[in-house]
Amino acid sequence: MGEPTLRWVLQAGARDVAIWSRRGTSDELETRLDPLREEYGARIITQAVDVADTEQVEDALAQLRAEGRPITGVVHAAGVLDDA
Repeated sequence: MGEPTLRWVLQAGARDVAIWSRRGTSDELETRLDPLREEYGARIITQAVDVADTEQVEDALAQLRAEGRPITGVVHAAGVLDDA
């Protein structure tokens, strides 16, 4: 669900995107994001953030604000699939 949503916000014109997940980034994820960065000329950063932890959320938001990046939208796409 995450990659189609990311592609949708990029197609809608977003050029600064922060992706939050509890695990953060990996080499595999960065490799998958690089073509999207290039195709859309986007700045896509990944941050390890557990949205259930208020302090982690506040810290991540502070980091984005310190970089001068306005927050203009949020997509919360957490979920559990039970179709196995």
